[in-house]
Amino acid sequence: MKHANIIKSTFAAVALLPAAVSWADTWKDLDTGYTWTYTASGGAASVYKGSWVAAVSPEPTAALTIPSRLGGKTVTCIGPSAFYYCSGLTSVTMPNGVSSIGASAFSGCSGLVSVKIPGSVTSIGEWAFSGCSGLTGVTIPNGVRSIGAAAFSGCIGLASMTIPNGVTSIGSAAFYGCSGLASVAMPNSVKSIGTSAFSSCSGLTSVTVPDGVTSIEGSVFMDCIGLVSATIPNSVTRIGNSAFSGCSGLTSVSIPRSVKSIGDFAFYGCGSLTSVYVSIGDADRVKRLMENSGFDTTGVSFVCLPYKVTFGKNSGTGGDNYVTATYGSAMPTPRTAPTRTGWAFGGYWDTLAQDENGNPKGKQYYDANMKSVRAWDKKGESTLWAKWTVRVTLGKNGGTGGDSYVTVTYNQPFPKRTMPTKSGYTFGGYWISSSSKTGQCYEADGTGTSTMKWTTGGTPAIWALWTANP
Repeated sequence: MKHANIIKSTFAAVALLPAAVSWADTWKDLDTGYTWTYTASGGAASVYKGSWVAAVSPEPTAALTIPSRLGGKTVTCIGPSAFYYCSGLTSVTMPNGVSSIGASAFSGCSGLVSVKIPGSVTSIGEWAFSGCSGLTGVTIPNGVRSIGAAAFSGCIGLASMTIPNGVTSIGSAAFYGCSGLASVAMPNSVKSIGTSAFSSCSGLTSVTVPDGVTSIEGSVFMDCIGLVSATIPNSVTRIGNSAFSGCSGLTSVSIPRSVKSIGDFAFYGCGSLTSVYVSIGDADRVKRLMENSGFDTTGVSFVCLPYKVTFGKNSGTGGDNYVTATYGSAMPTPRTAPTRTGWAFGGYWDTLAQDENGNPKGKQYYDANMKSVRAWDKKGESTLWAKWTVRVTLGKNGGTGGDSYVTVTYNQPFPKRTMPTKSGYTFGGYWISSSSKTGQCYEADGTGTSTMKWTTGGTPAIWALWTANP
């Protein structure tokens, strides 16, 4: 590598920094023999806050540890093209304190096998690791928010990639041509995936687009010939031009009702595509969108999509976490119920709200034995909630008549009940402790108080409050 050329290209990039940054310096590490070129960042020379690594000489031919400080200041950035085409570099350890990896910082480092990125990094620049064909694995830290355009393009040795929660954008062609990439995990924090981001990732077999993405951009999965299935979330409204073009191994794709447009040639060359999963009643519309995009739907089955129904256990534990339900069909059984100490399970409901008499406002889908009591009647994914009940004793405190107990639903007000009487006394409702007027559960007329939502399990009791008549 010609360091003069690299330094020249680096200083061309420095023009993008604040105007106060206008100088560079060198420092020789006597222990390693490397001479580091760095620039100031964050202000004039007298007040600058950190250092940017610009270049190193001689070209590294083995493992390299980047200094944590240059010019007496913390290294905060690996500058643009700092290690551009250092083909002999085998591994890199960056110091904690680095917040960004600049454009083309390690581009063309074909011998680079491993890289340690510190948790302080928040952005990975465009082309940062492009052409690092020997790179077999990299851990992106949780603090990263963006992955730049073509950042890992041509990294054919990458077998898998986990993108941490917090990343909001994946740049155009970010993983273009990563032919060894068999799996990629993308969190729901991702809101945008750039054009051709995973194009020509021929080893990729399945992909689930994150829930927050609203558009699948053009050519994003183009020529992913190993791709067999793809799941598109309800947040997506548009599938761009050539998005899945050339995915010759694609056999199934789910297209939700939220998708309003499919771009030209979106599924061109997907000759194995035989199953398209759609929402109930959506088959004709999706079929028309695909045909208008230039795809021949002859021989393609449009299948009603089963919906994921999550079980909200409401502080319970164990049991199943979800089921996949088909519209118009009974809920899947057998299933295992959750448990909760001190409470009785009352099945799964779409809402636990009740009227003042304790009558449910919601619909029940599973009974206490986890048997289906209703066919799935929602056209989409949803959550059902575990109903927990407990029998609360009504301590009459010398009174007579009225109800002796009440069954209360967890985190719901007390249902209306008949109250007791006591000769010579006026009834003042039921309380958790009548002696100190703590926690009123019932008004004097037998209506549950709106402020008391019951959360005590086991064998609870509440007590009548009596006031002697004058």
